[in-house]
Amino acid sequence: MHPVIIQFGSLAIRSYGVMLVIAFLAAFYLAKYDSKRIGLNKKNMDSIANYLLLGGLLGARVYYGLFYDPYYYFTKPWALLFIWQGGLAVHGAIIGGILSLYIFSKRNSAEFLKLADFLIPLLLLGQAIGRIGCFLNGCCYGLPTEKPWGIIFTKDSSAYYQYGFQALHPTQLYEFILSLIGFVFLWVIRKDSPFRGFIFSLYLIYYGLIRFYISLFRADSLYLWGSNIKIAYLVSLGLVLFGVVVLTRGILKAKKN
Repeated sequence: MHPVIIQFGSLAIRSYGVMLVIAFLAAFYLAKYDSKRIGLNKKNMDSIANYLLLGGLLGARVYYGLFYDPYYYFTKPWALLFIWQGGLAVHGAIIGGILSLYIFSKRNSAEFLKLADFLIPLLLLGQAIGRIGCFLNGCCYGLPTEKPWGIIFTKDSSAYYQYGFQALHPTQLYEFILSLIGFVFLWVIRKDSPFRGFIFSLYLIYYGLIRFYISLFRADSLYLWGSNIKIAYLVSLGLVLFGVVVLTRGILKAKKN
């Protein structure tokens, strides 16, 4: 694990940030490659990318602040802009990204579910690459384990500060593998969607389930205020339920047609 790739005095280039940039660029250029399939031009793609980038970052920071230390971020809301200090929650990024895509669709008279089906496989790709950054950074780590694949993180990582030289579940790699599998599956079937929202609904259900499961092994989770309930459980279940609703409505609508 290498949280810092290179250091120039007080300026550090962190592996987490580099992997986030790679994730965004990989998803963006793959989207541009596939964009003609649904009639999107370069201007459309650039605009969508800006919406998603802004919405995803804003959602990730607000979600983190809301459940990590709401008093601090309520009294100092400008601290939400300090993304270099860490604190980006993937559930918040997903919610922010979905909302920003919905806003884009309404402002540009586009079909939201059509855009969501197109972009969702690439979201899973970005999430997979992003988890490599988490692994290198030593964040989003798991609970102690005696499994042979347990990982001992380096001294300059958050995992080490909490558990020292104990072997931990590499939950970052669990999610990397499962997200990559999901991406490949959705990418392969993306052209054979039986109705609008099908790919989107599969993502919501699939990611909700795997994140709920992985959260069983996560050690650095955010919690519902004043409780020992991991907020990831509730949001993951919410994603699954939302996905079931979208899937059911799509099936019923397809049967009517």
